[in-house]
Amino acid sequence: MLFFVNIVVIFLVEEIDKRRRQIAESEERYRLLFELSPQYILISNFDGKIYDVNEHVSEFIGLEKDELKGKSVFDLNLILPEKIDEAKDLLKTIKRGGKIPPYETKILDPMGNERHVRILNEPINVNGKDLVIFVVQDLTDIKEAQKELEKAIEEKDLLLKEIHHRVKNNLMIISSLLSLQARYLKDKEAFEIFKESENRARSMALIHEKLYRSSNFKEIDMMEYLQTLARGIFTSYAPTGVELNLDIDKIKMDVELAIPVGLIVNELITNSCKHAFPEGGKGEVNLKLKSLDDKILLEVSDNGVGFPEDLDWQNTESLGLQLVKSLADQINAEVQMISDNGTTFRLTIPEVSGERINYSIFLNSSFGAPQIGHFSGGSSSTVLPHQLHT
Repeated sequence: MLFFVNIVVIFLVEEIDKRRRQIAESEERYRLLFELSPQYILISNFDGKIYDVNEHVSEFIGLEKDELKGKSVFDLNLILPEKIDEAKDLLKTIKRGGKIPPYETKILDPMGNERHVRILNEPINVNGKDLVIFVVQDLTDIKEAQKELEKAIEEKDLLLKEIHHRVKNNLMIISSLLSLQARYLKDKEAFEIFKESENRARSMALIHEKLYRSSNFKEIDMMEYLQTLARGIFTSYAPTGVELNLDIDKIKMDVELAIPVGLIVNELITNSCKHAFPEGGKGEVNLKLKSLDDKILLEVSDNGVGFPEDLDWQNTESLGLQLVKSLADQINAEVQMISDNGTTFRLTIPEVSGERINYSIFLNSSFGAPQIGHFSGGSSSTVLPHQLHT
């Protein structure tokens, strides 16, 4: 019996020894994590009296750890005077069992400089004492970098505004020069060519005007843009008695899609105004832009004389219609031309156009027909002589 008891005692002693080693190892690991953490770690009671700190806190304050133990955090000039009552209330809340989520605030360093910090807290029990552990992350460098980044973004935005303003001005100068030159032309057909070119330049200038006045340099408010564009074209071309009807959803469109859409609308409304009502009289031109799930419906229609039956709109000498076809191909739009009690051009445009495209008009010297090429990733997908960029 005694032998059995001795065996049990030896086993218990070994087990206790094992447990002590495990506890010691666990405490050592905790101490290593505590000391090696790049964060400031401080343990206090609910009155703010310091129980322990890691080396990072000691170096920050400039006092040895033993000097800090027992001191109150409120006597170390760490907390801004106006924040002391708030800090005491937080400790009381934690003592009552309340949860304080991580929060950002400011503290003072020994030189009196403000540091922006994020504080995490958790109640713990150490050797039977109810305490609070605080983990303090210094965000000062991050906040400074954020300010610098915001400043750089603001400067970039100002630069972009200036670029859009200058591009708009240059396009308007081109438009004005075309208008001035047209006054000296005696040939009516040549005059019309200059006038159409003037309006194309204006339609693109209007895009840059909208971007200049907007806080968003990537998207265009198509309702506002197309209303202004359509009314401007109507003022230039519409016969007396013809009305303009607009049915446009409030759609935001990427600027790279908005430019070709604007040019298409310019050509189609111009075409209706010039050719749909040769005899004069009353009539109407309609512009519709609708959002349909993942597509956009663009429709320009009139109740004029209709499209000539013997004319294929996709194979015509009309520069405007060639531009419509080429631009529609570039934005992957499906085009329907309906000639029934007038003419309707209906385009179904994918709302997400995919890769970044830079549009250019190329003049093919062999055929004299304009084509729209695009550059993607710095290489041209269409190589033609005599490039005229829009």
